[in-house]
Amino acid sequence: MTDKLKPCPFCGGSNLQFTHDVVMPDELHHGWIDCHCGASGSHSPFWYDNANEAEAAAIQAWNQRANDDE
Repeated sequence: MTDKLKPCPFCGGSNLQFTHDVVMPDELHHGWIDCHCGASGSHSPFWYDNANEAEAAAIQAWNQRANDDE
């Protein structure tokens, strides 16, 4: 993953992985971030044309925190 992931908000761990689904025949992708502790981030909000776009959306969703001012 090229973008930096924040640690898991539940365990503080950094053993994170990107997981994604592909829908055929359109080959649309969506994804999410999983932690070794069992936590799973929000799924990317849309279906994307490629896994890279889905991964970027999943990273953005994972890094969003409830107390963020943004």
